[in-house]
Amino acid sequence: MSEHDDFQKMSGPLRMLMEEIHGKLERQGLEAPPSERQGACGRCGGRGYVVAREGAVAVASLCGCDRRCRLCNGKGLTLQTVDGYQFARACECQTLPQRVAAFNAAQLPSRFAEKTFDDFYVHGDDPRELVTAKREMMHFADTARPGHSRLGKGLLGKPGTGKTHLLSAALARMTLGRGISCRYIEISFLFADLKAAISDPRARATVDKIDALAEVDVLAIDELGKGRGSVFEEEVLDELIGRRYNSGKLTLFATNYAREAPDRPVSRDAKPELSSLSLRGRVGERVFSRLHEMVEFLDLPVATRDRRLPPTFG
Repeated sequence: MSEHDDFQKMSGPLRMLMEEIHGKLERQGLEAPPSERQGACGRCGGRGYVVAREGAVAVASLCGCDRRCRLCNGKGLTLQTVDGYQFARACECQTLPQRVAAFNAAQLPSRFAEKTFDDFYVHGDDPRELVTAKREMMHFADTARPGHSRLGKGLLGKPGTGKTHLLSAALARMTLGRGISCRYIEISFLFADLKAAISDPRARATVDKIDALAEVDVLAIDELGKGRGSVFEEEVLDELIGRRYNSGKLTLFATNYAREAPDRPVSRDAKPELSSLSLRGRVGERVFSRLHEMVEFLDLPVATRDRRLPPTFG
C-alpha cells in the first residue's frame, strides 16, 4: 500500500477529530480560526440575524446569508457528554427563528435596538454601585430561570444613569441568546393604552393586555412611579404586580425615584402636589411591599453622572 493510500485512509478520521476538537474549543468560548472569522457575513457578523429600528420598537430579522454554524458545522446537531456517555442534541442554531421571534415580542424601544452590555461603559470615576448594577443585570440575563429563580432586579436612580440601557441589554440577551419570553413596557404608555382601550367598545383588549403582561416569563417595567397617581393607575399597577407576585413571575423595573423621600427630587417629572417624591409614595404601600419580595433593589447614588450629557457639561 502506498503512502498516498495510507494518507487517504487517515484523512477522514483526522478531519473528524479536528472538527470535534474545534467544536470543543468553540464551546469553551475561544475564537474561531481567522479563516472562519474573515468569512463572516458583513451584514450580520455571523450571528444569523440583524436588529433594526422599526417605528417605536426594535425589530430583529433573520439574515439571508449562507451561514454555516461553527458549533455544529452545519449539521444541526451537537454532541453532549453526560456521565461518560455522548448524546446528540439539537444545536442552538436550530432555535434561531424562535429566539428572533422572542426578541420581537419583547418590544424593546427602538432607541435601544443595538444596545448591549458591551457598550455600557463604566469609567473609573463612576460609583461602584453602577459597576455592581451592570454586573448584577448581566448575571440575571445569563442565569435567571423562569419558574425556578425567585428574584428580579430593580434599578433606582436619577434620569440618564443608564437604567433603560441595562433593561434593554438584559432582555436582548435573554431573548436572542436564550429564547426566554420577555416583555418591556414604559408604565405611562401602558396607562395611556389601557385608557384608550376602555373607551373602545371592544374593551376586552384591556383585559387581554393585562393578562399577557401578567403571564410573560420576564417583565421589565420602565419609569415605575411615573404617572398622575390616579385611582385608575393605582388599580392597574396593583393588579399587574399582584398577579406576578402571586404566580412567582420574574420582574425587572427601573425608576427615577428613590425608595424613600430624598432631601430633593430625583425625578424631573415629580410634582410637589403628588403625595410623595419616593417610590413608596408613588406606587403605594402594598405594591412597594411586594416589590421587596420580588426583586433585589440596586440603588444608584445621586452623584451618578448623567450619561446623556457630555463629560464637560456643568
